[in-house]
Amino acid sequence: MRRLRTVTASILLLLTPGIATATELFDQLSYTAKQAAEGQVVYQNHCASCHGRGLEGSEAAPGLNGARFQEAWRSRDLGAFVEMNLTMPVSNPGGLRDSMYESVVAFLL
Repeated sequence: MRRLRTVTASILLLLTPGIATATELFDQLSYTAKQAAEGQVVYQNHCASCHGRGLEGSEAAPGLNGARFQEAWRSRDLGAFVEMNLTMPVSNPGGLRDSMYESVVAFLL
């Protein structure tokens, strides 16, 4: 399922005029406050041990907040999102449900 979603997102990115980055694609999509709240729980359970409870980062992983993160997210293509889905969390790469990855993105954005 995750590969199908990744391929679908890649195709959407390629076929959507004027959309060049994952951020622009996700800006066209919507998410709910409920998804973001669920993402916060998933983040705390699966991401915070490396990225910090307050998204501040650590020696093990970069911070996921502030201007630096926003600029990095804006400048990346869909590959960054795909990489997260396939490699995170480090203790269980690609082991979360698709909806969990989506809710983490909703929380971060």
